[in-house]
Order: sequence, then C-alpha cells, then structure tokens
Amino acid sequence: LFCEDLYPDGDMDKLKAQLVKLKEHTKNIDTSTWSKLLSQVNLTGRVMQHIRMSCKPELFGWHWAQLYELFVAYPVIPDQCLKEEKIRSLHLSECTGATVCAFNHFLKSCHNNLAWDWMAHSATPEKTQGGPDTKSLKAEEDRFVKETKDKWYFGADGTGKILNQDNVESFWKVAKEKGMLDVITADSATGTSARPQQPDDNETMTQLLLCQTVASMGALASGGTYILRAWSLLEYSCIGLLYLLNSTFEEVVVSRPATVESSTTELFIVCLGFKGISESHLQCLLQACGPIGPAKDGNSLAMIPKSVISPTWFSQLRSCVELMNRLQRAAIERHLRLFHDLPQTERTEIYSVRDRVAQHWKLRFELKPLTSIQDRIVKDGTSVAALLPSSSSSGGKIWYSIRGRYARKEEASDSKEGTGNGLRLEAS
Repeated sequence: LFCEDLYPDGDMDKLKAQLVKLKEHTKNIDTSTWSKLLSQVNLTGRVMQHIRMSCKPELFGWHWAQLYELFVAYPVIPDQCLKEEKIRSLHLSECTGATVCAFNHFLKSCHNNLAWDWMAHSATPEKTQGGPDTKSLKAEEDRFVKETKDKWYFGADGTGKILNQDNVESFWKVAKEKGMLDVITADSATGTSARPQQPDDNETMTQLLLCQTVASMGALASGGTYILRAWSLLEYSCIGLLYLLNSTFEEVVVSRPATVESSTTELFIVCLGFKGISESHLQCLLQACGPIGPAKDGNSLAMIPKSVISPTWFSQLRSCVELMNRLQRAAIERHLRLFHDLPQTERTEIYSVRDRVAQHWKLRFELKPLTSIQDRIVKDGTSVAALLPSSSSSGGKIWYSIRGRYARKEEASDSKEGTGNGLRLEAS
C-alpha cells in the first residue's frame, strides 16, 4: 500500500477535460439565475413537496430522500440481522440527523420487527467540544440533535474531526466495547440536508473519504453494509479506494439516486457483504489517515500499485466513469439549452412530467406515512413544526397523536373561527 506515485489514465483525463470545458459555459451565468432555472427544470423537483405533504417524514430533505432511495433499492440489511431481529448502525459525519431519520423511516416501514440501536458522529465547533455545531441548523434539526445527544459520539478528543488518526481508531474501540456495527453510512458533504454541497478542496475530500472508510472497516461486522457519499470518480485517488472496497466487500455498486441533481458529480458507493480486513492492512491504512495524504518527494502516492489491478477491473471502472460522465454532460447541455430557450410548451410539459415523476417515486420506493407518532425518533411532534413552520419538514402543520395515529391540525388563519377541525390520516 502507498508504495508508488499516482498513475495517470489518459481516458479519464480526456473525460475530465470534456467536463471542464462544458462547465466553462456556465461560469458567466449569474448564480441565482442558474439556480432558479435548475429548480424549474429538475424533473424530480416535485418529489420533495409531494412526499412532504403526503408522508410528513421526520427531518425530510434532499439528503433524506437520496438515502431512502438507496435503503429501498439495495439489500442493505445483512442476513444475520434479519435472523437475530436486531441491528446496530453508525452514521458518520451526520450533521443534521437526516440519514438517521431516513433509516428509521425505512426500518419502521419495511423491517418493523428489528430492534435498532444507532450512533451518530459529527464535528463540533472549533472553540467548543462535546456537541455538534448546531448554529447553522434549522430549528427542527437543532432540536433533534439536542434531544438525541446521548446517541452522538465525537471521537477520542471530543472534536469529532474524522481527519484525525486517534479519532478514526476510537471508532474501532467503541465498536469492540459495545458491539460491531451492521450498517454504516458516511456523508462527505458540507452544508445542510437541504442541499448537500461538495467540499471545496479535492485533497480534503479524498482524505475524508479514506478516513471514513478506514474508521468503518475497523468497526463493521462481517456481512455488514457500508454506504459512502462520493463526488467524482475522475480523481486518481478514487481508483485505489474503489479497488479497496471491491476487495473487502462481496458487492460494490456505484449509484446515483434520482433525487441527486443531475448536473453534479455527486454519487453514492453502496458496499454489501463485508468480508473483513487483516489487522496489518488496517494499521497501514490508519497511518495514511490525516488532513494530508501519503506523499514522497512532494508527489502523492497511490493506495494500490497499478500492477496489482487487473485490466478487466480497470476496464469496468472506465465504463462506469464514462457512463456517469456522459449522463452529467447530457444534463448540463440540457440546462444550457433551456437557459437560452425555454418555450412555454416545453415548460408546460416539464411541469407535467415533474408531477408524474413525483407520483412514480412514491410508488417505486413504497414510501408511506409512519403508522404512529411514536415511530419517530423525536416523538413529540407538536413543538417541532411550531418552532419554524416555514422551514420545518412538518410542512407548517402542528401534529399531535390520536389513538396512536397521525392527525393534523391546520394552523390558525386570519378568520375568527381559528383552526377548524382536525383531519385524520390513515397509513396507506
């Protein structure tokens, strides 16, 4: 491991150059104008509103929807968990709780017989220790973190910085003490669950992915599942990471959920059936963890020597990269065309398709409301929406429980009659 310089690949360089050249056309476009266009022509744009109104998921947002797609689309629950009817999960770099809530909704809807224990990790503010940075969170997210504070872990030094060898190793120790983990998710995004954003620095992103992966491999049980958010397969450092994952898991899938913005490089790596890794390899990988990757004479080192990688596997990787690149370039070209010319007929057709996509998404992923308010992680739903109705995932409604089922009470209007009658919603 890490014994030779990064090796270039002409085909991947060519794809990257094509993508950079195409993105040059968007640089002179006002950011707010471009963002407005993307929100109007995004074919999955209505999914969020439709699901938020019909199902009222806890901490719902784009990140929630993306993870829920993956949980349903792939067999993420290990067979051993189904037999023992219990499961333990860890959610790395989980700033807002969206992944935890999506996994809870999935378990309550599809595997309600499983006893679930979870742990989440987040970085803390620079000047304080012992809690995640809640200043940038919405009211509902802030409240979620505060009410589940006993579930959060911030590493050996209390900062939660995953780019720290001691913190990476501390996850192994916690897993050995409390029990190895069956499912681990890792988020490399910055920002909030509303719109995850790619880290600015490629080297930071590369090291973040490596540290999260090493922390996970030392804490994951045999047969376990690992889901990692990545941002591009065009970086040379991703070659070694993907090969490592392919070597230690039975199956590795590169996936782009439908709710991911089509013009971005964002994707997820779903790893199923953990086969294990030797202690010597784990310790070698641990030494590579940190803010800066291994280097020699100023040149970054490749994790896996090129001579070890078979031509067949490399060909498969190129095919995957070409597919993702082609889809992204097609999306950007479509957006540029619509930016310069969006006739009313096409605008109307887009709106019609968006409505159909939203309906199909709900049916495809079998999303339905939770049966009881008690199935939520933060069970007192009444104050959640009242805290910040405009941005709460409760859709501006005040929720309370009637005989174990959801009921809805409309917020007071300007009329003297006030709120009116409650509407009871049965689980579909």
